[in-house]
Amino acid sequence: MAALEHVKSSLQGMFGAIASLDWPLLLVERIMNNKECAATLFYTDFLDGPCLSLAISKALGYVTIAGACLYKMPVVVNILKSKSGAGLHPISVYLESSSMIAMVFYNFQRGNDISTYGDNISATIQNIMIVFLIWYYGMKSLGFQHIALVSVMFLLFGTGLMFCPVEYFGHIAIYATVIMTISKIPQIIQNYQKKNIGVQSWVTQLTAFLGVLAKLFICITETGDDVYLMAGNITAVALNGTLMIQSLIYPGSSSGEEKREKKD
Repeated sequence: MAALEHVKSSLQGMFGAIASLDWPLLLVERIMNNKECAATLFYTDFLDGPCLSLAISKALGYVTIAGACLYKMPVVVNILKSKSGAGLHPISVYLESSSMIAMVFYNFQRGNDISTYGDNISATIQNIMIVFLIWYYGMKSLGFQHIALVSVMFLLFGTGLMFCPVEYFGHIAIYATVIMTISKIPQIIQNYQKKNIGVQSWVTQLTAFLGVLAKLFICITETGDDVYLMAGNITAVALNGTLMIQSLIYPGSSSGEEKREKKD
């Protein structure tokens, strides 16, 4: 016990020495958006429960944002390489995009810190890129009318969000959660029925699950009083957790199965 206290005291002294340089403390204050907690961690007790939880939450938030910057990029690269959006259902992409846009708007209007929803901003931008690529390479099959109709619908959707009364903000979060659920459940059912995950990757599913798990921790730490965000994150953990378990217990498509599907 004495040895542990000695280590803690030594580390606290090291943090205090770093803080004397000014800029590390200012940087942590800016990241945590909390001067009191930053000072507590540097000068008083770097194991302080609430402040340490906040620091971990902020760190997870920015790590999640960084990871989200690459989350959809493999899809973008594959579309550019193949010059086709084959395998992506436009309706699913539209629904997912609208759900992400709704959550970004909801968090922004609520004044939540960027670390709690920055990953949604990144994923939304990438999804919009995917939508434009699907339209560009699928112009002939989709048709101009389809693209024009969806564009108008998204414009109306965005306008509706901008002029949404404050008392209905909760409905925006509910919409995002429902749409997210609708987009995941069919895949879960299909995996269960076929006892096969096809071309899905367990690495991708594990990454997605860890991401939503981190978001749940961030939500509990920073926006725990927001029942809509809490419900959305718990739902995301349950759905992505199910997909991750399925990716671990069910096999993927074999090369033989893929060849037969191509022949069919």
